[in-house]
Amino acid sequence: MDTLLEKVRLRALGTDAHEASGVRLRQRGEIRLAPGRSWLPFEAEQHIRADVPAFRWTARVRMAPLLNVAVVDAYEDGRGRLDARLWRVLPLARGRGPTIDRGELLRYLAELPWCPLAYVGNPWLRLQAEDATHLRVGATDSTGDVSVRLTVGPEGDVLNAYTADRPRTVGTTCVATPWRGTFSDHRLLGGLRIPWHAVVAWELDDGPFECFRGEVTDLRCVRGAGAAAREGRR
Repeated sequence: MDTLLEKVRLRALGTDAHEASGVRLRQRGEIRLAPGRSWLPFEAEQHIRADVPAFRWTARVRMAPLLNVAVVDAYEDGRGRLDARLWRVLPLARGRGPTIDRGELLRYLAELPWCPLAYVGNPWLRLQAEDATHLRVGATDSTGDVSVRLTVGPEGDVLNAYTADRPRTVGTTCVATPWRGTFSDHRLLGGLRIPWHAVVAWELDDGPFECFRGEVTDLRCVRGAGAAAREGRR
């Protein structure tokens, strides 16, 4: 067995048996939509599957006093989607198609540190050590093969997730752009050791554009994550 992967698994899961099929976590933080724009506070709930590549991130973003936008970012049944609605009613943005599929599957892979159960429970993943500190995790969908590189710290905590070509919307087109998530403050929560804080950035030609700063406020292992996700779609 790959010793680096085993190190990551033991650090995040310990030696206890875990029968959960996913996690449900809550987050708070701030996001921004473009370089130079203001940071916007958000609160979110996320379901991440451990048995198949799937997640759903549901957030409320405060654009201004009394002005909230509901955002759903998801990868389910092999398809990605992004929806934003003002006051949960008026459509503001809608994303579908192969580039959205690819981008959301990459997000799932990058956020596995929040659902380390997938390291042992998801047969759809490809996991392989590149060297003593980097783990490559990949998957395949209708758009082809995708993967991210996870940087592993000395104790086995995942500190960084990187991909060189996540689709980024620029105007009316999508451009493959380097993208990085940085994890810190690892703690035991819900029986798992996960990163408490995360910062996400696009690596643009003129420097990094941080677009997400968040922290986990609660995490629980769940059984029947697929049923939970279906409930959320009703």
